[in-house]
Amino acid sequence: MTDDASRIGLVLAGGRSVRFGDREKALAELDGRPLLAHAVDGLAPAVDGVVVSCRTDQVAAFRGALSSVSASVAVAPDPVPDRGPAAGVAAGLSPVSAPLVAVATCDAPFVDAAFVEYLFETVGDRQGTVPRLDGHRQVAHAVYRSGPLERAVRDALANGDGSLHDAVARLDVADLSESQVLARTARRTFTDVNTPHDLRTVDADG
Repeated sequence: MTDDASRIGLVLAGGRSVRFGDREKALAELDGRPLLAHAVDGLAPAVDGVVVSCRTDQVAAFRGALSSVSASVAVAPDPVPDRGPAAGVAAGLSPVSAPLVAVATCDAPFVDAAFVEYLFETVGDRQGTVPRLDGHRQVAHAVYRSGPLERAVRDALANGDGSLHDAVARLDVADLSESQVLARTARRTFTDVNTPHDLRTVDADG
C-alpha cells in the first residue's frame, strides 16, 4: 500500500456468517478460489490497493488465501469484533490516507471494476456515490470520501444503531437509480453469497 494512493478498496470480511454454517464463508471456493480473493481481484483494477477488514482470528488464514491476488493488500483486524459492518469500515479505514474508498464485501465475487471506476468518477463534490437496486441502497457496494465516511461510521456506532445504512444516511451522497446502475453494469455484479445453497447456485450458473 503506497502513501500516495488516491483510491483504496475496502473489503468487509469480519462477519460470523452464521447462515453459511460452520465454514468460514470468505474462504469458501468458487471456481477453485476463495470468495475473498474474487472480491479483492474484482476491485483491484479500479484502486491503488485493497484493505481487508476482519477479525484477529481470521488474519493468518486470510493472508494465505490472498497470496495469489493481483492487488497490494493490507489486512486490518477490528480490535473490537462482532459489532457489524460499520465497525468493520471504521477498522478498515484507520490505516487509510487515500481520499476515496470503494467498499465491497467478501461474499460478492462478481465486483465489476469498470462500474467501480464509474462510481469514483461520479462522486464530484458529494461525499459518495451509492447505487440503488430493487428499491434499496447498496451501501456495501459503493464509493465514498474516506474522511467523511470514517466520521459517519464512528458517529453511527456512538450515537445511532451502528449499521452501515445509518452511517451512510449521515452523508451527502449521490444516489444512482436502478436504471442508471443497470445501464452501466449487470445485476450479477451485486450477487451476495450468503448460504452454501447460494454458492452452489452461483457455481452452477457459471
